[in-house]
Amino acid sequence: MANSNPCGCLFNNVNTNVRFLIMAKQLENIRQDIIGDSSYYSNIWVTIDFLIEAIDKNKLKDAKSLVNDLQNDVVSLAYNNKKVQTKLINLIDKK
Repeated sequence: MANSNPCGCLFNNVNTNVRFLIMAKQLENIRQDIIGDSSYYSNIWVTIDFLIEAIDKNKLKDAKSLVNDLQNDVVSLAYNNKKVQTKLINLIDKK
């Protein structure tokens, strides 16, 4: 008898399906992280507009504060992008 477990193939398919369901859930979590990060882009865009206006009106104190805000958002976005990148790499490496 070559195959003592005729259902072995079925079990392999179940394991594959479970792995794909787990992967789908992890991808959804990553997607939510990316959606959450979109607010940083919006904040950066608005801050740049205000910064240009402050520079045009020679409001240096306001401009300095806006540069600090811009820097904080860029640093946070970079940190979150790195986390998302790491999650995706780990997920792909699991195959």
